[in-house]
Amino acid sequence: MLRRPVSMIPVVVALTLVASLAHGCSQRILQYRDSGRTLRLSEVADLARATDLGRAGQSAADEAADLRTQALTELRSHGKDAQQLADALTAQLPADYRGVPVYVERASVDGRDCWIVVEARPAAGGGGALSARRYWVFDSSSLAVVESGAL
Repeated sequence: MLRRPVSMIPVVVALTLVASLAHGCSQRILQYRDSGRTLRLSEVADLARATDLGRAGQSAADEAADLRTQALTELRSHGKDAQQLADALTAQLPADYRGVPVYVERASVDGRDCWIVVEARPAAGGGGALSARRYWVFDSSSLAVVESGAL
């Protein structure tokens, strides 16, 4: 019986595709930084403008709920204080809220220990991509909102 040689090209292509998809699905949504650096409140908006929205910024607004859940799960992996912040974000905002945390930093803001949260959110009109930004500054002890703004 004659055997036909099997081409490995389709196998290699399939494995490469699977690996690429797995990498894309596992790509983190949230950038986390516990810097302890000192910022002025006026600098937080500049930080938000400069933040890379990453995977969330390339996603449609109707994907926000799933991305938000993933981002808050990632945030909870950074210790007890980050877990408390994630719980507060979950409790304070409605389930259908379409902001996705993409950057969280613990820093001193105008002499106060704070959390800075930058979110990707839908642009004006609510549809399309999560290409706009909103920032929040929370007091790290009480988790009360110190400042927020949409960009």
